[in-house]
Amino acid sequence: MALYRDSVLRPDGVADAYDHVVVEDGVRVVALDGDDHVFLVEDHFYLQERRVLHVPGGGCGGQDPQAAAVRELEEETGLVAGETHPLGVIDPLPATTVARTHLFLALAFGRAASVATRPKSG
Repeated sequence: MALYRDSVLRPDGVADAYDHVVVEDGVRVVALDGDDHVFLVEDHFYLQERRVLHVPGGGCGGQDPQAAAVRELEEETGLVAGETHPLGVIDPLPATTVARTHLFLALAFGRAASVATRPKSG
């Protein structure tokens, strides 16, 4: 991760500074079971200063986004998706970073052999 401050010229002609962050692309997984229930995970996030429910996901870590989605789902829920389908790509924080989030639908689950039990913090 890197933080940058660029010197910019605003549309009104005034010189200004623009702060932005460079981080890797990420993934989020909508894991839907046979009864149309969505699996959520709960983690404590430092900036929010509270626990937050969210869909599983994280950074791509140098992987292809679909492989990263499968990995993140297993790491965070212990579920192994039998099927994953791309839903699209969004720019969740366009004023802050150019990092994109790849969205996937996961279906037909099995259980991973072991599930990490370490707490995760965002």
